[in-house]
Parts: sequence; structure tokens; C-alpha cells
Amino acid sequence: MSHDISQAIGAAVQPRVAGVPRSLGVPSEFLSRAECVALFEQIVGLTRGGGETRVTIDSAWNGGTQWARSRVHVASETRTVSLAISRTIRGAWGSAGTTRLDAAGLQQAVRDAEQSVRLRPEAYETLPESVPDAGVTEPTLQPVLWDAATYGCAADTRTPVVQTLMAGADDAGLLTFGTLGIIARGSATLATTGVVRYYPTTEVLCSVTVRDPQGTASGWAGVNHYALGKLDPHVIAARALEKCQRMHAPTAVEPGRYTVILEPQAMADLFEPVLNWLGRETAEHPMGPFGGRASGRSKIGERVLDRRLMLRADPMDPDGGFLPYEASDGTPYHPVTWIDRGVLRELAYDRRYALRVLHRDRALLNPGAFRLAPADGVPTATIEEMIARTQRGILVTRFHDVRPMDMQSVLCTGYTRDGTWLIENGKLSRPLKNFRFTESPLFVLNNIDDVGVPQRVFASGRAYVAPAVRVHDFSFTGLADGV
Repeated sequence: MSHDISQAIGAAVQPRVAGVPRSLGVPSEFLSRAECVALFEQIVGLTRGGGETRVTIDSAWNGGTQWARSRVHVASETRTVSLAISRTIRGAWGSAGTTRLDAAGLQQAVRDAEQSVRLRPEAYETLPESVPDAGVTEPTLQPVLWDAATYGCAADTRTPVVQTLMAGADDAGLLTFGTLGIIARGSATLATTGVVRYYPTTEVLCSVTVRDPQGTASGWAGVNHYALGKLDPHVIAARALEKCQRMHAPTAVEPGRYTVILEPQAMADLFEPVLNWLGRETAEHPMGPFGGRASGRSKIGERVLDRRLMLRADPMDPDGGFLPYEASDGTPYHPVTWIDRGVLRELAYDRRYALRVLHRDRALLNPGAFRLAPADGVPTATIEEMIARTQRGILVTRFHDVRPMDMQSVLCTGYTRDGTWLIENGKLSRPLKNFRFTESPLFVLNNIDDVGVPQRVFASGRAYVAPAVRVHDFSFTGLADGV
């Protein structure tokens, strides 16, 4: 390892992440920055044949409590470490992974990575040597993704929260199922090019389902965030309980096109497949919903959603923040407005594409997180107001098993779940059996009648913020037997 790289790594050992208390010190449940650096130095010492080495390390502590039929079944704590090594030698690239951190395990992973280089010597497009690696020269944003109180939430601390999540349903003679997970993680990306990234994060996962003993009614509520204090277990439990109680004796109505109110979770579930198509190279082939009319063109500058909507991703978003760099190579993420007032403004690209085609020196990556929201100045409505404005329609809590069927339109199919109601004359009239739907999120978001205030929703390991929406001509194509 060169003297310059050693200096860069040595400087990186100092804690610099905003929001992380210095009392974190050397964590006992996951690898510290210094331990990741030591592993990286050991791996580099095992390499042969020169070239470049990149190592990504994910170490995590997971404290989970799971319950079923209103009884806790699992209260566990697990610690995991996964490590990926990539080697680039004379234009060829190879990689290998391991969960073993002993000397023999690391040596085997390095040999496996180098063996794959020899087995796959295809050309690997590299940046000109005169162009510095952006991962070294470009700083990252520093969102607050760490909460010390959450990190200290052991099993005995989680128990009162779980009891709160179960209590109301028990009193009503209903059954609860759910999970409360606390995750503390250290993510590291280090490379012999000088890339040094390390970020500790915490995450809380809370999901509660309430069902009747006969298995005919179901209600759900949930959310994930970086801090336990961002969740209100009383509100989550009450919402799931209320939905279950209102779902008593659901009946069927004919599938067809309806005015539909999608709660924030349902909107996020439906919109998620769109994230896979926010790449500029793909669109300019052209492929996908944002592809242009000819090769080399995309729909940037064209309207793709209702003019009242915008789509953003920002690591510093207080409700939708995320790891501020790409874990695989350390490239920083930047705040980006993908869609502004319905018009597509940007699509993602890596630095090679930026230099070669766009003559830009900075990548714009898709972090797989989003804030779908009304544009500035657009009036919003609550779900209650949306219901009052609906003569006849359907209210949907969330979707399940959403699968794309067509890449050009992002036409998807899936099922409603855990709470679906018929709306008549501005009121919820009766619970409904579940539907299968066939719709494109892009079509849906061009048929908006009302939009609500965006909220953080449940998406394990992701940051999704979405509003409730009222849309017309939503297509339900069949009935579903599931509750």
C-alpha cells in the first residue's frame, strides 16, 4: 500500500460523521471504522499481480422481536458481516465475497477474486489515468442516520414497545402479528485508489397486522425510520386495530375501473417499480418508460406525470435520508429532482457515461430512494377530505406482490391487502374483498384528482416518502381470495 493511501486511511479513522456521538467509540455489535481499515490493509497485503483492489464491508447487529397470535415467539439478536472484494488487473475485473474474517477465509476470497479475473479477461472500460477518481476527490453529504437511543435498544427495552403494539387488539379479542426490528450497521467502502468511506446507521422496522380469530378481517400499519423516536407505537397499533375492526364481513363488488384513493403505503408499493427505469443510458437506447423516440434520445424535458407532482431523492431529507454514497464504489449521491411539476428533468448515469457522453465530471446515481410529493404551492387534501369528495370509489390500504408486466409502460399487476373499502356518497359504506389490479403507476399518476401530504412509509432498508392520492379510472381486473 502506498504512503499516500495509508495517510488517507489514517485520516479517515477519525470520526467525522455528523449526528454520530463520539461515545460510539469502538462498537461491540458491528465493525468500527478502524476495524474495517485494518481488514482492508490485511486484504491488500494478500493480493498478487498488482492492479487495483476495492473492498466493501457490511457489518450489522439486528435485534428483533416477532410475535404471532398476540404471543411473542422470537426475541433475538444477531450479528452479521459480509465482505466483497473486487480486483482490476490490466483491464480485467473479478470479484468474490465472504463472511469469514479469519486469515484463511480472507486469503481464499482474494484468490477467488483473482481467479475470476483470469477466467473473465474481457475488456473493462476504465477512466483515463489523468482523471482522478471522483470517489477520492468528491466529499459526501452527511445526513443524520444514527440514533444513539435506538442503538441502545436491547430486548428488555423493546418489550414495552411490543406490548403497546399488541395491547389494543388483545383487549378487543383480536389477534396481532408483527415485528419490531432494530438494526445498527457499519458500512465501509475502501479502495487502493484512495477511496475511503465509512458510515454507521441505525434503522427501526415496525410492522403490525391485526386479524380476527375467524381469519376474515385484517388491518395493517407500519413504518421504518432511522430512530425509534420517529415512530409512535400507539398510533401504529391503533391504525391497524381500527382497520381490522372496520373490515368485518367484507363483500365482493365487480372488478372494473373505479375512482380509487391510495393511502401513502399503497402509492409507494405501486410506484416502486419505476425506480428501476431511472437510468439515462437505458432510456437512450431507447428502452423503458423514459426512452425517447429514437436511439440516443430520452424523455428528458417531456411531461411524464401530472403537473402537480414532483419526484426527488436527497440524502439530507429529514424523513427520506439514506446512505450518502454508493456502497459498491463510494461514489457520492447528490440531491436530485428527477421530475419537476410533471416534467422529467434528470435520469441517472455513472461517471464514465458523464465523461464520455455528457462531458460532465460528476456522476448522478439513482440511490433507490424517493420522495414523491406535490409541487410547491399545490393544495393538498387529507384522506378524509378525499373520501368526502368521492361519489363512488374504493379506498386501498396497501398493495402486495406488485410485479411489472411490460417494461415500456411499467404496467404492473398485484393485489390489494389488509384493508379495502367501498366509498359511496362521500362515506365508507362497507369493507370489500381484495382485488387483483393491472395498472401502470405512470398512468395512475396522470389521472390524479387529489394529492395528500407525503409521509414516510414501510420499506425495509429503503427510504420511501409518498402521499395519498385520489385517482380516476383505476383498473381492477379480478377478485382475490386472500384476506
